[in-house]
Amino acid sequence: MRSQNVHNNSAVYKSEVKIVFDRLKDGPLTKIQAFDELAIFTLAQRIHELRKSGYDIRSEMIPIETAKGLRQIAEYTLISEGVNHA
Repeated sequence: MRSQNVHNNSAVYKSEVKIVFDRLKDGPLTKIQAFDELAIFTLAQRIHELRKSGYDIRSEMIPIETAKGLRQIAEYTLISEGVNHA
């Protein structure tokens, strides 16, 4: 039973990576947008997986206003698809 859950999780991760990649083609993405638009809670992990696959993704800290004041969050931008994905 446990190995089946690991396999199912792997499929979910691959699906989320594709969803994030497709969204990055439309423009920059923050973890707030990933949660609101895509229902993805683990954006940094999906970005890490894309980078490991050869995608060039820039991270920039941007200020956002919150109930607790000004905070910084990462905004990710797809720069290029890398040599293996052109």
